[in-house]
Amino acid sequence: MQVGKWFGGGSSETPGPVARFTVGVRLGDVDFGSGLVLSQDGTQLIYIGVGEQGGSQLYRRPMDEVEAVRIAGTEGSLVMAPFLALDGERIGFYADQQLRVVPIRGGAPRVVARMSPTSGGGSWGPDDQIVFQPDFGAGLMLVDAEGGDPQRLTAVDTATGEFDHRWPHFLPNGEWVIFTVWRGSIELARLAAVSTKNGEVHDLIPGSDARFVDDGYLAFAGPEGALRLVGFDQSNAQIVGSPITVLDSVLVGGDGSAQYALSQNGTFAFLSSLGSTQPIIMDRNGATEQLPLEPGDYQGPRFSPDGRAFAVGYQGEIWIYNFDLGTFGPLTLGGGFYPLWTPDGRDILFSRSDGPDVNIYTVPSDRGGEPVPLVNEPGQHRTQDLSPDGRNLMLRRNAVADAPEAAGTLPTGSAASSASARLALAGGQYDLFALALDSGVPEPWLATEFLERAPTFSPDGRWVAYSSDESGRDEVYVRPFPGPGGRIQVSTGGGTEPAWSPDGSELFYRAADRFEVVSVETGDAFRVLSRPQTLIEGRYYAYSWQRQYDIDPSGDRIVLFRFEEEEIDLTVVVNWMQRQRERLSAR
Repeated sequence: MQVGKWFGGGSSETPGPVARFTVGVRLGDVDFGSGLVLSQDGTQLIYIGVGEQGGSQLYRRPMDEVEAVRIAGTEGSLVMAPFLALDGERIGFYADQQLRVVPIRGGAPRVVARMSPTSGGGSWGPDDQIVFQPDFGAGLMLVDAEGGDPQRLTAVDTATGEFDHRWPHFLPNGEWVIFTVWRGSIELARLAAVSTKNGEVHDLIPGSDARFVDDGYLAFAGPEGALRLVGFDQSNAQIVGSPITVLDSVLVGGDGSAQYALSQNGTFAFLSSLGSTQPIIMDRNGATEQLPLEPGDYQGPRFSPDGRAFAVGYQGEIWIYNFDLGTFGPLTLGGGFYPLWTPDGRDILFSRSDGPDVNIYTVPSDRGGEPVPLVNEPGQHRTQDLSPDGRNLMLRRNAVADAPEAAGTLPTGSAASSASARLALAGGQYDLFALALDSGVPEPWLATEFLERAPTFSPDGRWVAYSSDESGRDEVYVRPFPGPGGRIQVSTGGGTEPAWSPDGSELFYRAADRFEVVSVETGDAFRVLSRPQTLIEGRYYAYSWQRQYDIDPSGDRIVLFRFEEEEIDLTVVVNWMQRQRERLSAR
């Protein structure tokens, strides 16, 4: 932890002058939900950092101290969405499909409720109740902080186009909960309030991930990093006046969550980015080649079949880097991510957001034509991998109608039973689908109550490696394609983002800050021939939903993303609301 860099005087006490400083933090995985929370008095900052043994862990940083300390009992492969009790002595968070509570100074965690890996936030109320979202599409639930049977608070109205209710926050009076009505994108999201007494719902205003602050204002996120502020009457849960934009550089995720925190005394903390990355080429001996590319936000690199180029998500589009010419230019102009080359290198498949939906397109790799939709229907469809013969596309999908059973079992319960035909959820979350490109109909391949991610075909096309949290943490498994058949575990101490060597004799994956490799045998049967060996160790950009590295066709080089800085700046503003009240009163 670095010492804060001060830009003004003052302290964390109020009232006093507005003071702004930054703190260097090494963040863990904050790709789903906000990773920041402030105590009510603004004296304690909690954030998701990197665990001592990898994975994620919560850290506590008192504002009057230089160093942050790990909160014992909060370790996990994926820790998400922390929130504090009003007394500031307990903290709730999601980890390993559980809603947990632990003392803020560390201790044995207590399990309050079971969760899904795609749960959408929680908040602690004044009556020691917790409101939380247990699963995608399940609505909001209330549960006692000591545990017990959760009680339903809201139900998602899919008939009106609602996908989900997420990012709930209790108002100080405990009589209302603010939440986000999710319709597939932050541009379509709206804020609403629900009464904890009678379930009455008030539609409020466009926006997402709101916080009530300073006895009469609501802060919330808008598109493109906008943070807005509007007057709010908490007694009857009504907007007062019109909103103003107070900041245009808050990091807002694709799930509508925003990386900011507010205390009741007006202290404000936020992140503008997760840090820039730089694509590099590394060989198996660890030697690196710096590419002539600017630092930025890169996603999902994939080598061309001849190894002379790679496609990558960059600035919201698909770009191609050509090694021979040293050129780097956009392939798409209307949005795109998760590129995949066809085996002949002539076309690239990719995903694109179409309003509330995500569909799959194909485009010539030489920019010789416009993108053509391959999958164009309601739901979220994300390209994952293409079989070596180019005939089958593996995709991740969350919305299906009347999905038949696949390799796993489809769950029952509130999330599945509450969905309409348009959003009948296979597994209540994202599952793996296979699309035979000559049929155009995605079919469930692996649909379970667990979270399966980042599938990849073996070079002979007979096996698929993927990660799953069925054991309570992410591990890498292999299943036959198209099936049927059981799964073989490959990783032994956690694993995500698998990739095959070009000849199929090795399987790579990530384990925290390590790249592991095992020798394997494919064919009629799959066998693991060796224990995992560490190939690369260091902090490189990772994203367990989609592999963030690739191996070239020779098997000798890897493209991956190196962080420009080991730590990133988290900005804290003391007495921030004092300045915002002045702005609002001057209107």
